[in-house]
Amino acid sequence: MVAFRHLGMGLLWISGVLFAVGGCTSSTEPTTPSQPPLIGVVTQRYDISDLMFVPSDSTGRVPDLIEPTTTVSQSLFANAARYTPGPSNAERIDDIRKYITENVDPGTWRANGGKIEPIAVNTQHPRQEALLITQTPAAQQKVAALLEDLRRSQSVQISIEVRVVFLEDSAEKQLPADLQNQLALVRNAGRYRRDVHLTSEQRIALFRAIQNTDRPGPRVTLFSGQHAAMVIQTQQAYVGNLTEVCTLGEGNRPQWHFEPVVETITATGVIFQVSACPSPDSKTVFVDFRASVAKLLEVLPEQFIGTHSQTPGTIQRPVLCTYQMSGAVAMPDDSSLLLGTKPEINSGDMAFNANSPSRPATDAAIKRLAETASHGHLYLLLRPKIHVQKTQPATTQEAPK
Repeated sequence: MVAFRHLGMGLLWISGVLFAVGGCTSSTEPTTPSQPPLIGVVTQRYDISDLMFVPSDSTGRVPDLIEPTTTVSQSLFANAARYTPGPSNAERIDDIRKYITENVDPGTWRANGGKIEPIAVNTQHPRQEALLITQTPAAQQKVAALLEDLRRSQSVQISIEVRVVFLEDSAEKQLPADLQNQLALVRNAGRYRRDVHLTSEQRIALFRAIQNTDRPGPRVTLFSGQHAAMVIQTQQAYVGNLTEVCTLGEGNRPQWHFEPVVETITATGVIFQVSACPSPDSKTVFVDFRASVAKLLEVLPEQFIGTHSQTPGTIQRPVLCTYQMSGAVAMPDDSSLLLGTKPEINSGDMAFNANSPSRPATDAAIKRLAETASHGHLYLLLRPKIHVQKTQPATTQEAPK
């Protein structure tokens, strides 16, 4: 018994002759009912080009402000903050698709025959993408709302103004009494950081004390939750060591002399690493930061005694004053946070030259520099500002059938 099923124009094989048959074809396979059409679902197109961008975080090791290096490029560029590449188009689309299916009626996608298909809007611009989504009208409304939430989260940026303020004791005594008290609280906090928020009047008075205007300082701008690093650094070269070299002189007699080993050290440097995010009402900024400030006080000469050379040489010993501050703090939007800490003196022990005849004099000079540094105070002023960009409504339209 041969069964027939309707497939339009078909072919029929009888007694070795192939006939074209309109409306039927032979088949020995059992018939199967066709899948019923989906009822109650619609297909809509969503433009997600603006959601394809993902901000990168800074990675890698930032330059060291204290350790000397043998070349300028080794410190400034090879160790500079790097940025990890963002996800590819396919990875980003998969993330968005997964986010939608997990947060919009998760149990209905298979039952409703729902699906999400990516389409390229413009092949010349690979970040211009769209999604064709098939679901019920109620689910489509939830999808549109979910994409709007994603846009809203990406529309928030935070700029953080960073100022490094150095005040001598004499200048600090000229400040208003309430500001002097605030500075003393910050300066004498010890190992536990003391957060002090300044009013706009106190901030202006502080800038006037350092003969500065209220112009904005350096700023770092980042997306909510993004990690960033700001590096401002200058370097100075110095003779960090001497190498004894032997050459042949008159009568092939060996002659010893020194060749300098040139190293570099930070002359001035500021490293500011930060991540920030706003509160849901955009009135408070949560800031997690780490700041390092370094200043070269002086490069001191020190006598160097070689093994073979009869005449001593001279090397240089840099003396750095450094400040380290870190913490996590909640700040009102557009407020000013004052931070401070005690200085640390870093000169390097240069153990290879510990027996130098001039080592006691060098150590005494370093001690005097440390006492001089204690007569001035360094403060860090942070001022965050939340910026919310207006988002465009989601572009949705019913796909053509």
